[in-house]
Amino acid sequence: MASHTITAEPLSAELRALDDLVSDEGGLVHAVQKLTSDEEPFAVYTATLGALERLQENIRVVPGSEAGIELAGSGGGTDERLARAIAIVEAVERYSSCVPPDRLRWASSRELGDSAVDLTVLPRCSAQELSDVRCPVREADPEERVRWTTAWSSTRQQLVWVPATLVWMHLEALTSSERLTVPISTGCAAHTDAAQALLNAVCEVVERDSIALTWLQRLQLPEIDLADAPRAVKAAVAAANSTGRVHRFFDATTDLGVPTVYCVDTDPSSETLRHVVMCSTELDPARAIVKIVREIASSRIALEHAGPVPDSIDDFTSVTDGARFMGHPDRADEFSFLLENGRPTRRFSELQNLDAGDPQSSLNAVVRRLHDAGCEVLSVDLSTPEARAVDLTVVRVIIPTLMPLSFAHRARYLAHPRLYDVPTHFDQAVLGERDLNPYPQPFA
Repeated sequence: MASHTITAEPLSAELRALDDLVSDEGGLVHAVQKLTSDEEPFAVYTATLGALERLQENIRVVPGSEAGIELAGSGGGTDERLARAIAIVEAVERYSSCVPPDRLRWASSRELGDSAVDLTVLPRCSAQELSDVRCPVREADPEERVRWTTAWSSTRQQLVWVPATLVWMHLEALTSSERLTVPISTGCAAHTDAAQALLNAVCEVVERDSIALTWLQRLQLPEIDLADAPRAVKAAVAAANSTGRVHRFFDATTDLGVPTVYCVDTDPSSETLRHVVMCSTELDPARAIVKIVREIASSRIALEHAGPVPDSIDDFTSVTDGARFMGHPDRADEFSFLLENGRPTRRFSELQNLDAGDPQSSLNAVVRRLHDAGCEVLSVDLSTPEARAVDLTVVRVIIPTLMPLSFAHRARYLAHPRLYDVPTHFDQAVLGERDLNPYPQPFA
């Protein structure tokens, strides 16, 4: 869903049709609720799905658990109708990512050969991580059979086989090799335009790569000077700062060259959430900043209502655990590598804008950059009948060579080569595994 506009515009017929999915008496979306008051600068909505575990036996939902949070959508913005529509679209996306086809292919990587993605290029945990019996990830055995589905390869220009547990959420691992990853929603996107859905999904994978690299390698990102930013950007930031919080923005664009903005939002008066971080990869940096201030408002609401975190950070697995733990004022000093003075600054006008004017051209431009960096982009159509009924395309994009974001502290994929390749792009020394940031990921 394109969630970039900050002006009130008439909703399209496709977005108006989303209400057909909303009903508390059997609708896919059980209810849509506004979470903010009319006085707040951004409207935030949440769309909750019904009891899907009664329809999909693979879905396991424990009331109040993170699984329940996954099966909901959220949206925000200055246009209330659009914010509400975004929440519904995200809920449909979450649902579609949990509904695998009835039949998947059982085979070993060795059997499929070159027609399958190379398991050795996938992100992997280090020997130290794998030595912990509580690590949720296992090393894939090329001789062990797992379930596979097909994905379109941007480099090979043909369908290739990928492990199904890389594609769908709530797909229980049935063999040790199916535990090659911790399922996460990264790379899932929905939109009424298929090219825009793919573009949004690709950008999210790039964004999560930057988030993980920034925190683990403690990257000292250049701060963005907004003095020459467009008026709409300044207005959005001013509205966010009017709440008493302070937003600082940093250029987190990696060697891939796809514009990425990282933000630290500081609330000096909060006794529970002093710092909250957010990040956005958008071809137009102006859209990235506007999106960030909108999503931080939504994120703070979610974090303030999240449950308690486990006693040990080693047991963190929820999307909110690390953010709630790191947000406490007691951990404020751990953000100093992001906030301390003396770092380089970058004028907003110096940020590159890759927006080509239409989704397909923009998608082509981003994929070319990824190809130049040696990345293969794999995409799977997840669209369910319910999504198609309202003209939504739902996709999952996988880019194996990029660094994944992990909320499971025991499985941070610390053996992935990219983790140790990127710091030199920021003219920084590379931290070895022993020196990586030991604190949990604060992004949520």
